[in-house]
Amino acid sequence: MENWITTKIKSEDINYFKYEEFSDKVEIGRGGFGVVYKAKWNFRGMEEAALKALLDNNNHSSINKYI
Repeated sequence: MENWITTKIKSEDINYFKYEEFSDKVEIGRGGFGVVYKAKWNFRGMEEAALKALLDNNNHSSINKYI
């Protein structure tokens, strides 16, 4: 999965932002494939953003590495 994501980022099919750019992350939803977070972000006039982190086989979010 990690190689697929890296390839998609390099080909610009996925926009990549560092999690350090976001603050005050709060989980707002969880499903079979991922977790959605609401976060504060200052980018092109945006104040908030939704982040989606994929779940691994143990239902752990990869975003936890960055929070």
